Order: sequence, then C-alpha cells, then structure tokens
Amino acid sequence: MEDDFLKVRKEIESFLKYIRIFEYFWDIKPEIFFHPGASLSLIVDSKQIGNLGYVHPAVLDSFELKKRVIYGSLEFEKLVEIWNTNRNISRFNVPSQFPEAEIDISILIGEKENTNLFTDLVRREKIPELQEGWVYSQFAGGSVPVGKRSVSYRFRLVNYEKTFTQERIKEISDHLVALAGKNGFVLR
Repeated sequence: MEDDFLKVRKEIESFLKYIRIFEYFWDIKPEIFFHPGASLSLIVDSKQIGNLGYVHPAVLDSFELKKRVIYGSLEFEKLVEIWNTNRNISRFNVPSQFPEAEIDISILIGEKENTNLFTDLVRREKIPELQEGWVYSQFAGGSVPVGKRSVSYRFRLVNYEKTFTQERIKEISDHLVALAGKNGFVLR
C-alpha cells in the first residue's frame, strides 16, 4: 500500500474516533473491483461496515481512467446504529502538559499478512504511555525479500506525570523490538 492509501485509511480512523467508534479492525478481504492484494474491509462488532482499496486496472480501463483510484465505501446505517450505542460514552482525556514522544519501528511481514497483527500485539502489552499506533509506510520489492513487505509503524507516547527521559523511550523501544522478535517478525 502506498502513502496515499495509508493517509485515507488514517482519515477514516480519525472519523471513526470522532463518531465514538473505538473498537474496529481492518481485514484483508478481496473484492473483484479492487486490485488484488490492495484492499481492506473495515470490521466493527464482527460486521463489515466498509471497505477501502485501489480500483482494479480493468475497472479503470472500462471507465477510461488513466490514474490510480482509491475507492472506499461505508455503511452509514450500521455506523449510525453503533454511534447511537456509543454516543454517551466519554473517552475524553485531559491533554498532557508534557511533550509527547514517538517511536518508529519497521518490520518485515508476509505479503498477505494483516498489518494490524503487530499493532494488536503492542496494544495487548498495555504499555501505560502508549496512546496509539499506526502504519505510516509500507513497500515491497527492492531489497525486500519476495513474498514479504516492509511495514513501518509509528507509536505515539504520552506521559501525564513527567517529561519522557531518553532511558524510558529506549526502554519502550527495546520492548517493542523484543516483542517483534518474540513473535517472529524480522526488523527492517
């Protein structure tokens, strides 16, 4: 997936948070109108509520489109149902008075593997300072082994009690690297 795709996905995730949908995941589910291996389904409460992907070249040709197109759809009726259930739940956090930190880590994953695998593993570690994590870059080819792709993640850290020290950031970073290794991911 290219940067433009990842930006659109991130905007959809921001929209979901805005309408108080916090528990969701992206799943790889091929559709005939999407380019193979370049589409995702948005799952909330075990229901598919949307999809996102690059339109298949054959579809682009039939509409005489020359540029790559990202297409997505959301089932707003289902979104409204979930929003109605969640709208009275407050997840407001007072902003921290201390500077945030970010950690980037790049790993190799299988060509067909879901990028959420690693972010879900990190989330389950319950690192107190971890605010969120997302994919910001991925690519295949070049020096990346065949059948693999390089995925770069960014993790945002927030501390509400004190300024981050280099030691604490390194400790969290080392923990993420160890977690990747323990689960069979190769660092890039």
